[in-house]
Amino acid sequence: MDNREVRAVARVMRAHSPFRYYRLDPRKEMEVDQFEIEFARFVGVKHALGVASGTGALHVALSARKRHLV
Repeated sequence: MDNREVRAVARVMRAHSPFRYYRLDPRKEMEVDQFEIEFARFVGVKHALGVASGTGALHVALSARKRHLV
């Protein structure tokens, strides 16, 4: 890790928003919102979803596949 990662973690912690649905101000954009937009653009897809764990990623992937979203 370098100072950029340390600053990013500090921003998230200061915003009291370590989780997607734990927002003190629902009108405020969260770090993950911008990350998803940039990551989707980077890999050339319409949408991306940030999750908190590998298990969460598997649940999302299997649900999307089941619903033919992938």
